[in-house]
Amino acid sequence: MQKTIVNQKQENQRADKFVLKLLGKAPKSFIYKMFRKKNILLNNKKIIGNEILKQGDEITFYLAEETYEKFQTELKPLFDFENKDKSQGFIEKNSSEKLSIIYEDEELFVCNKPSGMLSQPDGKSISLVNQIEAYLGTEKGFKPGICNRLDRNTSGIVIAGKSIKALQVINKIIAEKNAEKKYLTIVMGVIKDTLILEEYLLKDHKLNKVSINSKEGSYVKTIASPLQNNGEFTLLEVIIETGKSHQIRAQLAARGFPLIGDFKYGNSNINQLFLKKYGLKNQLLHAYKFGIVKSYEPFLYWRGMQFVAPLPQQFENILKGLGLKVTNENN
Repeated sequence: MQKTIVNQKQENQRADKFVLKLLGKAPKSFIYKMFRKKNILLNNKKIIGNEILKQGDEITFYLAEETYEKFQTELKPLFDFENKDKSQGFIEKNSSEKLSIIYEDEELFVCNKPSGMLSQPDGKSISLVNQIEAYLGTEKGFKPGICNRLDRNTSGIVIAGKSIKALQVINKIIAEKNAEKKYLTIVMGVIKDTLILEEYLLKDHKLNKVSINSKEGSYVKTIASPLQNNGEFTLLEVIIETGKSHQIRAQLAARGFPLIGDFKYGNSNINQLFLKKYGLKNQLLHAYKFGIVKSYEPFLYWRGMQFVAPLPQQFENILKGLGLKVTNENN
């Protein structure tokens, strides 16, 4: 017999999902069979599966020791950081930028993801999720999870929840559009007035590329406001009201304003120029602000919080080289 007591981080999730995380190597059919046979109990009662767990709930497993160990999920992080000093950040070996911590409390973890790092694991590369798990640690039945994701070559703010309830509330805030997400980018061409871009995107999964469509696909809305231009390039602040892959890149490129460094949707001659001069190998796009407009119980104190991610050094170098600058007056 084995027992697990639900803690604060693990509560507010379904009982079946919790058990499936604990015994992650077991087939679902086996887990539900154990529920029916009362070999797995919740507070000494039969588990249906849809019960919402509370702190202090007790899960009891009447399984052979070898069976329990065979199916138990290994939740150790892939690696440990040599330096966990929050002021220093930590570095992914394939990235030149630091993955730095912007804000952290008992429930929230906000970091500045460098360009070149995957948000989610792909089984090949170490991702942001792996980094966060290694930093915060994991435990049975719960892993910290990210609530927004950025393309591999987009840098900036990513928010993680440190408990199930925190994850649920942040995801609700984002789903109900009570979060304001702002990006900075530099595009080819001069934009003088704010662009409000609304249309549909169709994705070609084989090419990993999207195309603009008037009626079919996923609806997207982007608001691009010019901050400065030098007669050839424009520094933009971009707000997305939807969050679809390649949204900003495809929509601006379709209007003749491709992001510099964007080898998928951009101008190859311009991209080669920035590659040679600044070593820019990907689109210059940075998620620099995340604001919470409205929050929900038990995290009402999140309302009005705003997080800002400093620009990567490469972005700063390009701004300087083009005679552009992000100031308090233009953002």
